[in-house]
Amino acid sequence: MNKLSCALLAFAVSPVFAADLPDFDYIELAYSQLSLDRNDNTPSGLVLRGSYTVLPYLYVTGSYASLSESLNGYDLKYNNLSSGFGSKFNVSENWAVYAEITYENEDGLGNGYHHADGYGVAAGVRGSFYRNLQTDIKYKYEDWGPAYIESAGGVEFTAHYYFDTGIAAGIGYEINDEYNAGSLSIRYSF
Repeated sequence: MNKLSCALLAFAVSPVFAADLPDFDYIELAYSQLSLDRNDNTPSGLVLRGSYTVLPYLYVTGSYASLSESLNGYDLKYNNLSSGFGSKFNVSENWAVYAEITYENEDGLGNGYHHADGYGVAAGVRGSFYRNLQTDIKYKYEDWGPAYIESAGGVEFTAHYYFDTGIAAGIGYEINDEYNAGSLSIRYSF
């Protein structure tokens, strides 16, 4: 048996942990890279995200992204702070639908400085098809009013594999009106 077959066999017979999926109580660190539609820039960096359930159907959510890129000795920097709350409704034991409202704060330094404050709304479905694999797909819309980029909407897909009840590794991809983004993450659930 080759190494790949052994790894797949070990995965298939590994014990199933009692991860509470869908998961809305976590903190996550991700490496993300953007591909901007309006130019060839591809800033990358770290994103810190988290969510915490405060009532059975209500949770708070937030994230902070710090991305940068150097082009010919010139630095492009992008920071985004998002905070808000969401409401979740379980549609089955393993699936939930949810909606979020967030405050968005964006700062950028590249071809001039820009700062924007706005709001975001999102709706999605989160759940588990197989054991400890959680998937999440959501549509989100962000509006900054008369700013550098007035508004953007797009779809985000993520998948996390829970190794035990607390640790998960994830991959994500977002297709947006202004950019595409890919990410790899590590998550701690509580």
